[in-house]
Amino acid sequence: PGYDELRISNLGGGQSFTWLRASVVDQPLWGSDNATLLVAVQDSAGAAILRGSPASARPPDTVFASKAPAAVPLLLDWSGPHQALGRIGNPYQIVRFDPLARPVRFDTIVSASTYAMTSADGRYLVFSRPAESRILITANPPGSWEHQLATSAVEPVWLSGSEILYRSGFTWHAVRIDPGTGQPVGTASVWGADPRFADTFGWSNRPDWHGGIIYLQGPEDTRATYLRVIPHWVERMERAVDRENR
Repeated sequence: PGYDELRISNLGGGQSFTWLRASVVDQPLWGSDNATLLVAVQDSAGAAILRGSPASARPPDTVFASKAPAAVPLLLDWSGPHQALGRIGNPYQIVRFDPLARPVRFDTIVSASTYAMTSADGRYLVFSRPAESRILITANPPGSWEHQLATSAVEPVWLSGSEILYRSGFTWHAVRIDPGTGQPVGTASVWGADPRFADTFGWSNRPDWHGGIIYLQGPEDTRATYLRVIPHWVERMERAVDRENR
């Protein structure tokens, strides 16, 4: 209560510890070295992007800080030491920046977009257009071509160098990509579904290291599956109350 915590858990041994505390902790992203984290935090003094290793005794470095929280992008992707993506502005813009550069510069690469992620080799960019609920793929950096992958869909993520996953409601679809050209191959197929999927602020599903995804699952639906009608129930209860009051 009163603050957010960023906790690091060992999935093998079960140990965990708190690495950061702040009024708000947003969207932590693991780096390609599997040891460094990029995370945005916010408190009464403003907002900042931090970079550091939970295994180190040193405090994280400040990549960028501002007294205006709106000036700090929501983190979306960190595909390499020198390339990270964020979302900023209204309407939203996808910006690219180098977390190791000083000072940091945010370059807009896609306009009117909410989510974006680069392929593992850095050659392609998949992103969403919320106005049309479209998923598109283009070169990285964006060039003269783009291909539409889906409509009525959100939150595209790369599962591998040749497969992209996107979501429609609580159903996920997968589409194959030609790694040489970036073009979709064949038609999309249903990858999975979960009626208990819970939408969250920012990314609601993220790829794991084993070709799957991580998402928040809500509680089971315990609502009744039938309705029983009792004829004249109100009149019967009123008569019962009258009897008790005599």
